[in-house]
Amino acid sequence: MSDRRRPGLAERAWLLGVAAHRGLYASGVLPTQRLPATTLAVGALRAGGSGKSPISLLLARSAAHRGADVLVLARGHGRASHRPALAFDSASTPPTDPHTLADLAATAGDEAAEVGLQLASGPAMPGRLRWAVGRDRLAAFEAVASALRPDLVVLDDGWSHWRLRHDALVVVLAESDRIARVLPAGPLRLPPDAIPPTALVWHHGPIPPRPTDALASSWITRDAADAAGRGVSLAALGPALLICATGTPDRVARCARHDGLDLRGAITRPDHHRWTAPEAAALAARARAANLAPVTTAKDWVKLAALWPPGPPLRWLRGDVRIDHGAAAMERLLDTLLGAPA
Repeated sequence: MSDRRRPGLAERAWLLGVAAHRGLYASGVLPTQRLPATTLAVGALRAGGSGKSPISLLLARSAAHRGADVLVLARGHGRASHRPALAFDSASTPPTDPHTLADLAATAGDEAAEVGLQLASGPAMPGRLRWAVGRDRLAAFEAVASALRPDLVVLDDGWSHWRLRHDALVVVLAESDRIARVLPAGPLRLPPDAIPPTALVWHHGPIPPRPTDALASSWITRDAADAAGRGVSLAALGPALLICATGTPDRVARCARHDGLDLRGAITRPDHHRWTAPEAAALAARARAANLAPVTTAKDWVKLAALWPPGPPLRWLRGDVRIDHGAAAMERLLDTLLGAPA
């Protein structure tokens, strides 16, 4: 193991179960299928909070900026329905109204609504980007995308979806994955030595890349935006209260502080938390009493903004994934995928 400790009994049981499950697909006992399109899987070692979805979006947007027709297939965490759904299409006007985004979060998941919000504040793309959700990615493709004929399909969290074969694999490593333990003792689904040699390893975190990292990135917070998309610089915002229900709230806080936010406190909830109107009222009252500017993540804003009472405006931390090292590796990957026959 990467932390130089032998795995415990529960960890070994987990790894044996994973190996047996994967073996059923590898041996053909359970069937695998290929989509009728070039397919890129984006996965991670840890169960959540690694940055898979922002990197899936970055890859999809980069391909769409090249003029490609791109479809992202994601699980759709935190939604009320399990039925496959087409969350949005960049050919249509991206959603910005808080109530529309809240409805999208309920039907397609908070991450899909978050992506819609980010696309609305980003530059236009010559290509096309669609985002579909479904626990079973194959069923989602067949239900909402079989007639779309995309140039590229990106499987968000697709490494663990062994039923679908892929043409390329990106594995995202969070900052502590090299020393973390596997489930149930730690956050990892697989140890680092399980990464296939053909995968593109993408290090994502606020620490400098190692010379051996093929590609490395970090999250940069640009400003804090309101419901109309107007941005306020983090320095001009003043003392702030962070409201966060993500897999890595400490990382969100650390990155925001690094980029200039005067963070005086944080209220956190588990990942994909479904905020309620009483919670929103209590949060606004707490920010008002402490004379702090309430800020949240895009993932939380799409669920909270429609519930937010009059008073101090709730803003979301707007930012981007910044490539710190190895941008040419990503470009070569897209060159290969977009030039490959489906």
